[in-house]
Amino acid sequence: MERDTAGRYWLGVGVSALARSVRSDLQAAALPRLEALAAALSMTAFLVVRVGGEAVTVASVEPHDTAAHVVYRPGTRHPLDRGAPGLALLMPEAPSVGDRDALREARHAGWASSHGEVIPGFRSVAAPVLGADGGARAALAVVFVDATADVVRIGQAVVSAARKVAAGLR
Repeated sequence: MERDTAGRYWLGVGVSALARSVRSDLQAAALPRLEALAAALSMTAFLVVRVGGEAVTVASVEPHDTAAHVVYRPGTRHPLDRGAPGLALLMPEAPSVGDRDALREARHAGWASSHGEVIPGFRSVAAPVLGADGGARAALAVVFVDATADVVRIGQAVVSAARKVAAGLR
């Protein structure tokens, strides 16, 4: 924590070191896959975990060879039932009557997709990283703005990367 001259407190730079240690086994297994996704798709790739009813980004990798790309910062959070990463975290759960169509479609496809649910104009594709119990340990995702992007190809790439992260955790 840091304090300004008016006496207000806020999270200081030390929190970034703390964030890097959160679920370090998961982040260590995911980082090479995030880097590979960012390079292969020329998109920002990120790792998301569930914290209560929210999807929270814990790591992000930006592509190095693009003229422009989306920056998606660790610490970004959004409701679990919105956006591809949140839906991916919900995919392994038992279906219920109240499930959104997007969640049902994600379960069928094996990956989730959304457009404008978290940030207007932005698309995301995500897949769950499954633990040994079959539950979601995390979700791998990419974010982009290209309306002509091949979402199926992107989804397949993200699923493949998520499976490799899961295998690295066992």
